[in-house]
Parts: sequence; structure tokens; C-alpha cells
Amino acid sequence: MSPHPQTNVCRILAIALPIFAANAFLASLGDYSLLDNNEGLYAGIAREMLSRGEFAIPYFDGLPYLEKPPLLFWLTALSFHLFGFGETAARLAPALSSLAVVAAAALLGFRTHRPLVGLIAGTIVATSLVAMVIGRTVYFDMLLTACLSWAIVCAYFGLIEDRRGWMVAAAVALALATLAKGFVALALGGTTMLAFLIATRAAAHQWRRMFDPAAILVYLAIILPWHIAAALERGEWIEAGTVVGFVGDSGNAKGTPPHLHYGIYAGGGAINPYPLLKKKPAAP
Repeated sequence: MSPHPQTNVCRILAIALPIFAANAFLASLGDYSLLDNNEGLYAGIAREMLSRGEFAIPYFDGLPYLEKPPLLFWLTALSFHLFGFGETAARLAPALSSLAVVAAAALLGFRTHRPLVGLIAGTIVATSLVAMVIGRTVYFDMLLTACLSWAIVCAYFGLIEDRRGWMVAAAVALALATLAKGFVALALGGTTMLAFLIATRAAAHQWRRMFDPAAILVYLAIILPWHIAAALERGEWIEAGTVVGFVGDSGNAKGTPPHLHYGIYAGGGAINPYPLLKKKPAAP
């Protein structure tokens, strides 16, 4: 008896997808220089982290950089340590994150006995122009996407199979997503799974599993140390002439004359930052 046509397609995709995805995200990563100031900034922070030997708090030009969580910087510093400084090493973490998204899509299909669906989903990711561009750039987005993808896949299995191990794995992935780009990960992952429970009219035991105490403790144990360290980081005195930022026109100020933002925001919105500046005490 000849194989079912769908089986043949699965076999072809199972061979072709890893080869294509690896080529799409890893080939020629170092053939072009860092594209913009953000790539340079993030790669520079990782390089300084490795040079200083200080990995708890990211620094740039000697100043603490706490605008982003540290996971991308940690992974890029590790890549620099293993492979040396260069564009390929700088972009390796986002590129491998893209492959992790492809793998998560394929795994979901295989474990739900729909391998063709999983392989097609992985192919969609691997052939997405946006994924190819972002996955080959020193940005946080693909790392966030990879961690979130695995968090959602693991949580799905944990809820369907009612197994704590999967929920703990989901908590680890969600914590890494939080360390990749902040608590937006918790909002995105949490609302996705809550929507799933509501849409499927989940049973009571699935709701209990969603808020598994062990998984919550694992999540907090991973994210709290760095956030506490960042909260305790003290500001530093600066001397006249110290570089504290760079002028530009990025974000929603695109097209305006180059300028430097110095903003302080409280619960009611932006406040005047000038009174918060303090003059350094004279040396005794």
C-alpha cells in the first residue's frame, strides 16, 4: 500500500523546514554591519557587560542602562565570549530565537497529532519577511516571541494534560520572556491563556492548574532577583562633559530636529524633571 499523500508532504516538510529555517535565519549574519543606533547600542551594552565582568546590571558608557531587561544582553555577552566580537555573534541570540519559534510551532502540531499543521505553521514563520528581518537584527522582539511561544505551548499541554511539569516549564519560559522585554510578556501570555480557558469553557481543574502555586513560585524566583537588583541600583554622580545620552529623532519624534529626551513620569503623566537634579556636594 502506498503512503498517504499527507504523509509524503510531512516527510518532505520535516526535512526541508529545518534546512530552510537555518539558512533563512543564520546564513550570512555577519555579512553586513550593524544597521542602526539601536543595534549598536544593544551590542555595545553586551560588549561592555562582558568587558566589565559585571552581569547583574547592564551598563553603557559607564552608566547603568535599565530601560530594558537584561536577557538579550546576557545572551549576546555569552555569544561574544564564545565566538568573539562581531556582527554574527551580536545577532546570534535573535537568530536562534527565530528557530525556537519555528520549533515551538512544529512541536505543537506533532504533539496534538497534527504534524502537517505544525510543519505548515513553522513554514509560515520561517518564510515571514518580518520574522527574517527582526530575527537577523539585534532587537528584543524575536527573543520575546520565542519565550512567549514556548510559554504558551507548554501551558497548553499543561492545561490539556493536567500536568504540573508542563505548567512549571511554561512559568520558566514566561519568566524568560519577562526578562527579555518586561511585564508586557506576562500581559500577553496571561491574556492568551485566559482567553483560551474562556473560549473552551475550561473545567474547574484546568483553572486551578492555570494558577498552579509551584509554577507561580518558579516564575517569581526567576524574575525577582534581577528586578530587585535593578530597583536598588543607585544613580551615579556625573562630571561636566560626561556623555549621558545621544541626540536623535527616533520613535514618535521621527522627522523632528535632533534632540535629547529627559523625561520623568509619575502616575499622572510627565513631570518637570529639573527639580530632581541635584548638585554634587563639594569635596571636604
